[in-house]
Amino acid sequence: YSYPVTFGLNQAYPNPFNPSTEISYSVSEGGMVDLVVYDILGRKINTLVSGYHEPNRYRAVWNGTNEKGFKVPAGVYFYRMTTEKFSDVKKIILLK
Repeated sequence: YSYPVTFGLNQAYPNPFNPSTEISYSVSEGGMVDLVVYDILGRKINTLVSGYHEPNRYRAVWNGTNEKGFKVPAGVYFYRMTTEKFSDVKKIILLK
């Protein structure tokens, strides 16, 4: 098994989605990783991942809810992965 050589954030699948989508990402160095969903105005909707990661490939699922567990409206959302050395943003679309 080979560990990822770079950090990476992949396009969510399926996209557009309803009711849930899977986001895969790669971590090439141990450290803190945050994966957060934002609305189109940049407001934080939900934190999917926050914590220490060993180098590996990971998956997170977003089921279209906010941090309180309520369904969010259909529309365009962004998810951002952040580490000490890496940051990337991708767009997803929630259909109703």
